[in-house]
Amino acid sequence: MLLFELKKQLKQFQDLIFNLFFFIITATIFVFAVDFDFSEQKIYAAGIILTILILAILMIVEKNLKEDFKDGVLEQLYLYDRDLDKIILAKYFSFLIFVYFLLLTSPLILYSLALNFIEIKTFVFITGAMLPLISAFCFLGSIFTFKIANYKAFLIYIIVLPLLIPEIIFIMATLKNIFLSNDPTKVINYLEYMFLLNLALLPLLYLLAKKSFKLALQND
Repeated sequence: MLLFELKKQLKQFQDLIFNLFFFIITATIFVFAVDFDFSEQKIYAAGIILTILILAILMIVEKNLKEDFKDGVLEQLYLYDRDLDKIILAKYFSFLIFVYFLLLTSPLILYSLALNFIEIKTFVFITGAMLPLISAFCFLGSIFTFKIANYKAFLIYIIVLPLLIPEIIFIMATLKNIFLSNDPTKVINYLEYMFLLNLALLPLLYLLAKKSFKLALQND
């Protein structure tokens, strides 16, 4: 199941790269066009790359789930096996793998925006620690939106992005604190907090996703 989902994600990856290229160019122009203080410029650069990454996650899950709901793949899998745990986990981990691949491309962009090695490493670790939770919100929001909004993709961004604002604020506050203090040892403490946050919320989001999937498939 996981291999099947990975192959499907790979087929859609070219479209995602095209969209990301546009966002990255726009973000780079914005960062260098605005006259920030050098330390502030680094923080804004990290924030822009984080926003691009979240938009990429939404694009991945939106396109994947829309095609599955429309072509009947999910209904066939559900009728054949009825193992929703297997279906949900396979879909979630397949696009999470590609999300982490996108995160690994961010150091090149951040390096071009004048961040040093420690700052780049901090961004990757802090953002990477929150990606499972961010991806779960996108995943759940996409399922919910498709069923109530007749597959109108733009509503995903309206519904999901407000749910991600606390995570974005937390990540940016963490990065700003570490960047300005120049104390990389703080990363360990923040990673512990994020691990506990993921541990607390991911099971709840999984149960909500399972319930939403079941209702969606039964209504079709």
